[in-house]
Amino acid sequence: MKKKTKVVLTVCIALLLAVGGYLAGFFGLGNQLLPQRSENASANRPVPTIFVHGYGGTPASSNMLINRVEHDGYGQRAMRATVSKNGKITYTGSIKQGQAHPLVQIIFKDNTQGDYHLAASWVGKVVNHLHRQYGVTNYNAVAHSYGNNAVVYYAATHKTHPAKLDKVVNIASDIGMDPEEQKMIKSSRVPADFRQAVREMVKDESWFDGNHSPFNGRRMQALNIYGTYRKGTDGTISNYSSRDLRRTYHGINGTYRELNVKGHLAQHSALTRYNPQVAQAVSQFLKE
Repeated sequence: MKKKTKVVLTVCIALLLAVGGYLAGFFGLGNQLLPQRSENASANRPVPTIFVHGYGGTPASSNMLINRVEHDGYGQRAMRATVSKNGKITYTGSIKQGQAHPLVQIIFKDNTQGDYHLAASWVGKVVNHLHRQYGVTNYNAVAHSYGNNAVVYYAATHKTHPAKLDKVVNIASDIGMDPEEQKMIKSSRVPADFRQAVREMVKDESWFDGNHSPFNGRRMQALNIYGTYRKGTDGTISNYSSRDLRRTYHGINGTYRELNVKGHLAQHSALTRYNPQVAQAVSQFLKE
């Protein structure tokens, strides 16, 4: 009797294993199950867009852009990262589950300090937080004026950081320095910390140049927006300086485009606060 029960149990187990194997093959399960979950998890990670203002900037420096991107259906305003003068970051809001393209506004309380290397480290702290807290591995960036230096310097110097820059919009960038702007280094009318920033830009410019650019071979897309308000400038930054980004992004594995915005709303600060053409271009670029 015991022997017969043992045989029946053995047959049942064998049948269960056979049926299980058949179903696994039929539905494409088995050994592929774990990789599929991993791929799906990666595909579902949010891809945030960070907005970084320029020298003297405030939330108003990027509110119009964020509102337009949200209105056009690409992303949702999710979070503000406020950086104190000592570098402590306070996060307001959060990325909700299911938000594919959250919009993150970065605000520097010390918005007139001229060390963009320091500002780059603050950007890095925010990106690292997004990675640790929400699993972010890819992000976009929209920057204005001095904020471009922080975003570009961080992306260029942190090759091992946990999240990769996919798309970047540079507005009124002053990464390149024309001869007239380089004279600011010696001008007593320019604040000392800003003169120091100019010195750093002059040093970094050769590093970002052409074939030596750290962006060589990077998979990314860039949109460079600059304004012509008067005499080849936006009233603050020359077109020469803004267009110099083409050397920085030389050799990227992706697209680099320029947009020259003209008229009274092409003034330096107005570009991101009031110019609908800029807002439309940013939104369209992110949606592509």
